Amino acid sequence: MEKRVLNELEPKIVWNIFEDITKVPRPSKKEEKIRKWIKNWAKKYNISVKEDGIGNILLKKEATEGCEDYPTLVLQAHMDMVCQKTPETEIDFKNDPLKIKIVDDYVTAEGTTLGADNGIGMAYGMAALISEDIK
Repeated sequence: MEKRVLNELEPKIVWNIFEDITKVPRPSKKEEKIRKWIKNWAKKYNISVKEDGIGNILLKKEATEGCEDYPTLVLQAHMDMVCQKTPETEIDFKNDPLKIKIVDDYVTAEGTTLGADNGIGMAYGMAALISEDIK
């Protein structure tokens, strides 16, 4: 089993999902792989998935028992990332996962952008769907 890099960070559920997201190639205009990964993730957790004609995905979970009359909460994030690398870094952003690490308490990627601007947004939204601490 592959060693997780972000396993010690809190909240664990968010960072574990984010780490999984960094393993899925997702350059702009090439979101097929991350879209498939999200659908499989949702299926694993019995979360409803709807996709529109241009590839936007809506994940939906029914209200917790006793909270059915509460207002609906909507969280939004984009799936793609801006793919930039240093000249010496060899990576195929369409096929290769990011190599992430922690340096001086910061999560970073080796020689590339991290894709955290909305990768972490996706992770928080997905974590909210499966967290047992949130009703």
